[in-house]
Amino acid sequence: MDYPDDELNLAFARNVRKWAAMTNYLSFWVYDASFPTYPLPVPNMRAIEPNIRFIVAHKGIGVFMQGAYNALGGDFSDLRAYLISRLLWDPNLNGQQLMDEFLDLHYGRAATPIRRYINFLHDDAESKGKTRSCMGTEADYKIEDEIIRTGLDAFDEALQLADDDVIRARVEKASIAAYCAAIAEPSFWTWENRNREVSAAN
Repeated sequence: MDYPDDELNLAFARNVRKWAAMTNYLSFWVYDASFPTYPLPVPNMRAIEPNIRFIVAHKGIGVFMQGAYNALGGDFSDLRAYLISRLLWDPNLNGQQLMDEFLDLHYGRAATPIRRYINFLHDDAESKGKTRSCMGTEADYKIEDEIIRTGLDAFDEALQLADDDVIRARVEKASIAAYCAAIAEPSFWTWENRNREVSAAN
């Protein structure tokens, strides 16, 4: 929320500081999914920890973090829910350690390639400065061929490492994001396209 290299973030942080100077009680509504398409990879999990700490540091006592609440296939929705709930309960916890804990407990031996893919996805987005939109498309996040290949390879390996049907089902669910990225460009439906269609109809 206070990312220094983005003017929108800086303007938001300035406003929060002004509000915090006028009251002891602030509430925040935080979007944590790409709402035009839940399954698209959204490389913003590393922002959850600093965002919650920013809120706490600026008198935030009410926090609603909205993820893919009405669908089962949101990008790593289980992991996101775990990170959010644990960090809201205790903002002093380490986000990376919580992520590793969840991956190991939830995916077992299959966690290794999934962790590698998550790290690659976030490292790539951070190197391009593409980590902050909650209404993004594959173009906004720079989801390119290398990311798609890395994701598909990682989940293929994870499926081979899955120890039982429960783990396999969890891996298959998480893999939806990688497959969505692979087919997104020709079939992607965005708010922009919808608005264009509505304008044309009128």
